[in-house]
Amino acid sequence: MKRSARITIHPEALQHNLQRARQEAPNAKTFAVIKANAYGHGSVATAGILYQHTDAFAVSCIPEAVVLREAGIDKPINVLQGHQSSEDLHIAAQLKLRLTIHEERQLTLLDNYSGKHRFDINLKIDSGMHRLGFNPKLTQTLFSKFKNHSLVNPDELILMTHFSCADDLENDYTKKQLACFEESCKDIDAPKS
Repeated sequence: MKRSARITIHPEALQHNLQRARQEAPNAKTFAVIKANAYGHGSVATAGILYQHTDAFAVSCIPEAVVLREAGIDKPINVLQGHQSSEDLHIAAQLKLRLTIHEERQLTLLDNYSGKHRFDINLKIDSGMHRLGFNPKLTQTLFSKFKNHSLVNPDELILMTHFSCADDLENDYTKKQLACFEESCKDIDAPKS
C-alpha cells in the first residue's frame, strides 16, 4: 500500500521567517533561496509568497531561473551554480540573471563569450567547505580581473563564500571560515556575502 506524504506551507509563517532573518541583518539585502523547486514546495508559488519581502531570489541553475522569469518574476535572480555553457550565458544575458562564478571553466566561457551584455557577478571563494569556489589566495587577482572585464558590471561584482554552519557563529569551523574569507578579501572594496 502506497502512503502519500504531505506538507502544508503557511504563507504567513514563511513571510514571518524571512522577516526575522531581515531583522537579524537589517542592512543586508536578502536573497530568498528557492532552488530545487523551492525544495519541493513549488518555486513559482514560493516566489509569489516571498515577492514583497525579499530583495532577490537565488536558484541553483539556469533552467530554474527560466521558470521564474516565465512566471513573471522580475526581481533579480542569482544563479548559484553559474553558467555551464555559452548558451547559459546567452540566456542569462537575455533574462538579466546574476551569475555566481566558482571555477576556472566558467572564466574561460566568459572570456570567450561573443555577446556584449555586462553581467552582474558573484565571485565565490572557497573558505573551507571545499565544494565550490576559488582558492582564497586567488581572490585579489580574480577580483581585479573581473573588475576590469569588459563583460562584467564592476558595480555589481560581489565576493561570496559558503559557510558549512552559518547559523552558528560560535562554531569553531564557522570562525575559521569567516577568518579565511575576511583575510582573502582584505584591501578589496567590494560587497561581501
